[in-house]
Amino acid sequence: MNISRTNTDELNAVIRLSIEKSDYEATVNETLKDYRKKANMPGFRKGMVPSGLIKKMYGKAVLAEQINKMLSNELTNISMMKNFRF
Repeated sequence: MNISRTNTDELNAVIRLSIEKSDYEATVNETLKDYRKKANMPGFRKGMVPSGLIKKMYGKAVLAEQINKMLSNELTNISMMKNFRF
């Protein structure tokens, strides 16, 4: 993850965060595994739903959720370390 800050004027700044796939891939896969263990779908026993089907159904939502969590945590850490005011 790369973080850069550009001051536009005395009061404003732009913070840019660039995230690579390796930063969020492990957490997304773990979350999908948890979804798979809890899934109860017709035609499959509880917890025995194929991972491809779980990824197809919930993959984009889980990805967005994990990226948003990661961004929120990083912005909080940056603001605490640099004493930024939002």
